[in-house]
Amino acid sequence: MHQSQCGPDLCEQDQALPLAFQEAMAVRSERSYRLPTSHSPFLSAPARLARLITADAGLQQS
Repeated sequence: MHQSQCGPDLCEQDQALPLAFQEAMAVRSERSYRLPTSHSPFLSAPARLARLITADAGLQQS
């Protein structure tokens, strides 16, 4: 089974978690991604999030 090392998505329009807090959490990750979305990118931008996850999975296979 393949495990992705994808870090958190930073949601720039998140009203629940301030961007500075998200960035502080992301520092511990190998990589992270910024999205111009609300707190739930799987609802507000599902296609974009799916492309990001798929591309990240491809990076892991290399």
